[in-house]
Amino acid sequence: MVGVAIGCRYGLGHRRTRQLLLDAAVREFSEHGYTGARMDRIGSASGVNKNDLPVLRQQERLFERVLETELERIATTIPLTVEQAADLGEYAGRLYDYHRRTPTSSACCTGGLQDRGVRH
Repeated sequence: MVGVAIGCRYGLGHRRTRQLLLDAAVREFSEHGYTGARMDRIGSASGVNKNDLPVLRQQERLFERVLETELERIATTIPLTVEQAADLGEYAGRLYDYHRRTPTSSACCTGGLQDRGVRH
């Protein structure tokens, strides 16, 4: 797990605040890619003052946490069991359907990785 402290010195480190921040970051990275994402927009969209969040000064760490969260969400939503591993085509179809239903997640992950030089 990537250790990113999403909290603040004024007590905004609650689970809800972290989730608001991560959700705003997913939207920002999806819409603007990694290189076009702006921490001030993430702070504003999440309702969290960027000066209160040390992590907002560390875009790469935030992106890694967002990517980790999205991959965990996919693994939870579409688990790959031993039985399902026998039919990877069916599993791939379910992944495809998931990304069609959640284009923000897909755009965030693929666009952000491409901006960082990772090709798929």
